[in-house]
Amino acid sequence: MVKFFGGASELTIQKDDPYAFDDRGLYFDGKYDYLTVKMLTLHHTFTLSTWVKPHGSGALYSSVRNYGGDIEHSFNWGISERRLEFEDKSHHYYFRTENPSVTDLTW
Repeated sequence: MVKFFGGASELTIQKDDPYAFDDRGLYFDGKYDYLTVKMLTLHHTFTLSTWVKPHGSGALYSSVRNYGGDIEHSFNWGISERRLEFEDKSHHYYFRTENPSVTDLTW
């Protein structure tokens, strides 16, 4: 069964929990807040789409599988210097848009 919960703790509310708004979704502060997803298995090809209103550079999606200090799988998708970037460390792949294409504070 797939589990979703805010921050690191499933059972308690902590400073790393995102804020939930009815009929709107989750708000992340850009520093501490994150969502934990457990037991989700993605197919080797998948689509990830979001609506974001960026307030600067940062991660939009990050997933790391770590066993005993060795990174097995790592995906990172985010914004850096107004450019979208994607990194798949497991397959030594990195992509970044050539031109700035992200405008802060707009959908």
